[in-house]
Amino acid sequence: MDKSRVAGRVDRIAAVFAAAVLASGGAHGGQMYGSIVDPGQGAVAKLEFTVQCGSFTTRGTTDERGAYRVVVPQRGRCEFRVSRPGDPASSVLSYENPVQYDFQLVRRADGGFDLQRRQP
Repeated sequence: MDKSRVAGRVDRIAAVFAAAVLASGGAHGGQMYGSIVDPGQGAVAKLEFTVQCGSFTTRGTTDERGAYRVVVPQRGRCEFRVSRPGDPASSVLSYENPVQYDFQLVRRADGGFDLQRRQP
């Protein structure tokens, strides 16, 4: 087999590999991390939550300090929802790089909760 034929084959393999890497990178999300607090009670430990991005749902639980870290499989607009009365949720964005979202649970007069973003 001559060198030009081998070089052509290597170029095609490299092009296919590069296309596969670029295609998979467009759908891959990143990490979200932060904390959830109750203004009157402090950190909300062991709180179950979901992050839904398109058709993908990722589940997690806060640690004893109310902190969380989750990998989401898709970039773009997502919904962060916690397991509390009133089914509180907040719109968030997933990026390729890690992003921080800190929340507070605010009790409503009807006994439900709102999930509000707070500055880190």
